[in-house]
Amino acid sequence: MIRGRAAWAFLAGTLAAGELAAQTPNPQVEALLRRGVALRQRGDDAGALEQFQRARAIADEPRVLAQIALAEQALGRWVDAARDLRAAVAHEEDPWIRRNAAALAGARDEIMRHVGGLTVQGPGATGELRIDGDRVAALPMSDPTVVLAGERALEVRREGYAPWSHALTVRAGELNRVEVPALQALVITPPPPAIAPRR
Repeated sequence: MIRGRAAWAFLAGTLAAGELAAQTPNPQVEALLRRGVALRQRGDDAGALEQFQRARAIADEPRVLAQIALAEQALGRWVDAARDLRAAVAHEEDPWIRRNAAALAGARDEIMRHVGGLTVQGPGATGELRIDGDRVAALPMSDPTVVLAGERALEVRREGYAPWSHALTVRAGELNRVEVPALQALVITPPPPAIAPRR
């Protein structure tokens, strides 16, 4: 079992009937949250995540997003968990987020042991950024992106230019910076002119 279950157990305890009714008058959302909590209690984190995501499609509330992040954490989906938890706790004025700030901070600390921030800059930082073959961001970047810690293969692609590749060890819990040099323009040689056949 992934660590961080204790933090989730504390948060699940706040999903009492009174609080659900007070914050989410939509009975469908309430039912989905309760079903997700019950699934997590039985160890079915994937099933719980599906219920929480369905709830979010109806009511995009900070506490729903936090439950999604905690389920992702339990599944080891560290990058998704980091992004969703950061988005949830950004709502500092939300009463549920304020009440559970300590537990959410504990979950964040655990998640950050598995991910790092990444910012890509430099004259060649245009086009798109790929990590381990997956497109993760458009360049130039407005904000750092979240990346799984460890050895990562970076690639910058831009139409008309040769791709730039770089091996990077992403340090967990830190902001990692990469400087991209100017990309080399591709030289396209036109095909030779066609020669008419002799008659």
